[in-house]
Amino acid sequence: MTKLFTIVLALLAAAQSANAAFGEDLKGELLAALGALSRSENIEAASRLSQVLSDERYVAGDWQALFQDYFESGSFAPSHGSFWDYTIGSSSGVLQQHVALISGLFASEAIGASLNAGASGDPAAFETLSAGFGWLGHIGPNLSANARGTVFAGLAKATGEKSLSAVSSTPERYPTYVQFGLTLRDFAAGSVQARPTVSNIMGFRDAARLFWEARGILLFDNGALDAGQLSSLDLLITLIPGELHNIGAFIVPPSTGIGPGARFMSPAQIVYLEPHPIGVTTNPEEFPGRMGVQPVSSLFTISTASSIVRAIQDVQFARRPELRLRRDVILANARDQRERYLRRYQIVPIGAYQTDPDGLLPSVAYPYFIDSSKAYIMAMYLFELEKQEAMDSFLLLADMLSGGGSTTILFATDPLGRIAHSRTAISRIHLSQIRGAEPHDGGFPGPWMPVNMTVCNGIIINGFTYSFDPDPQGISIRAFRR
Repeated sequence: MTKLFTIVLALLAAAQSANAAFGEDLKGELLAALGALSRSENIEAASRLSQVLSDERYVAGDWQALFQDYFESGSFAPSHGSFWDYTIGSSSGVLQQHVALISGLFASEAIGASLNAGASGDPAAFETLSAGFGWLGHIGPNLSANARGTVFAGLAKATGEKSLSAVSSTPERYPTYVQFGLTLRDFAAGSVQARPTVSNIMGFRDAARLFWEARGILLFDNGALDAGQLSSLDLLITLIPGELHNIGAFIVPPSTGIGPGARFMSPAQIVYLEPHPIGVTTNPEEFPGRMGVQPVSSLFTISTASSIVRAIQDVQFARRPELRLRRDVILANARDQRERYLRRYQIVPIGAYQTDPDGLLPSVAYPYFIDSSKAYIMAMYLFELEKQEAMDSFLLLADMLSGGGSTTILFATDPLGRIAHSRTAISRIHLSQIRGAEPHDGGFPGPWMPVNMTVCNGIIINGFTYSFDPDPQGISIRAFRR
């Protein structure tokens, strides 16, 4: 059975269709059973289909040909979903994967037939189209990589030259269009070779097609981003290592009508972009005037970088829990004292980080991406005023951007969104215990608490190697330069 299943996958993945092995009588029975299931949860029809599904003489190509015939006039009804759910759940091992794969081909043919019927305008066809994609999203996470590839190949064959572009033409259906794209991305499974097929099915053109096929991230902007914004976005996503995050799509809310908080079914992260014109710059007051020239950068680039860092944080905190612990220690000691944070108090309200702890590092990313070297100088200035948490938050962001490695990335962005970057070494120390944060400056620290926390305590920057020693609370108090 395993050998047979492997052969089936290879054949279908190569877009070869087997000669239909179903005799005319059996084919008629199966078509009738599918039709009966479209009207109700017919037990007799379900039993007959299940019986034939377990017969290893009939392979994926046979079923795909049958489904193509069925969808010439049939639909994907909720009772079909119930049937596939029950049949998959009551199977096991290789047979379970086989049945799940066959159900994916059923959905693929539903999608292809719906596009033939003009799914963007016909309510029944659109319902079947949505049911097909909904089913693929439902089974995708539980399919093996080979089975997912086989279903994707079947979908490419079923859709042919047809695309979903018409679905994106109305605001009320644009979120559905985005969901279809996310489902296709999940089935493409990171394959560079599969990206043009996704583009074809989605009907991508111009920037959306180029960005997706080059970067593997979907771009839904309805053409809102200009060449400068697109170039800066592309540079950002190129310079920031892809392994740090799991971004699957960028969405521009003003042009798509989709804002943060929209619910989509995908394991991938979605980042929302504000399309600030490329000539609009950040506030020079991000840096104190006593530092001399106050650098400014493209507001679009820096706000996008901050949003990407929030996505990175979600992934890296899950992979390296000590980063979250370090963040919480910094916040516990900094409390609501504005001078202990890297962002200028005129820009970020007092207490914002206590209300939204996850906002700390994306906020630190703001000056970090404008000019990492100057952000470090600002952190050192605060450090010398005994406001050390600003430096610790800078080092924590540098650590997070390292992905756990021995080097991190420094950035400098100009007003046109052009980004210079460099790699630099960082160092870490391990803390096995710390004391609770002091309730106020000069107070007595709390009891010792065991921790298992590795923290970044050193960096090479501006031509010097800096290292820091922590106090009992784990906050840096002594600096060394060489």
